[in-house]
Amino acid sequence: MAHITTNRWNPDTCDCTFDLDFDSDLPDDQRVVTLHDPTTPQWKRLWRGTTVLEEHQEAPAPLKICPEHAALTDFRVRYTAVLTENQRKNRVQSRLQTFLGVTPPPADATVEEERTYENHIKAFSWAFDANRRLDVRYSLGTRLSLDTQQKADFQALLDADAEIGAGKVRVL
Repeated sequence: MAHITTNRWNPDTCDCTFDLDFDSDLPDDQRVVTLHDPTTPQWKRLWRGTTVLEEHQEAPAPLKICPEHAALTDFRVRYTAVLTENQRKNRVQSRLQTFLGVTPPPADATVEEERTYENHIKAFSWAFDANRRLDVRYSLGTRLSLDTQQKADFQALLDADAEIGAGKVRVL
């Protein structure tokens, strides 16, 4: 029997929130995540093992909508816009690491491995302008720096990347 779980997603790129439903009994690579309609009451079930002890409907929990996405009244369109922006930011950070030839240390990294990473990318920050273009700032450690041409090359790489989109990111 499926155990449908609802998780609340709070992206780090805006203040919107979304509820996502999935079958928690399935392995991660087999799960189908569905955007929960915020206007539909949710079924709540109290389980003991495989037995449903209690089942009832609850009013949908209120979701936050940030001012930047408030004009997108259809929750599906808003979710797609927020997800796209969040993935774009993550891809840009990943592309910067690849461009520099560094990767973040694994979770079980030693202190020295973490220092090596910190010596390459000291900070990565972003903000969206009024047109939702992603402005990226970064600072590099003492072992590495980008000259003007390398910075232009990185910008060109991002603009040519179909997953990011031309003109969607500005490297500052």
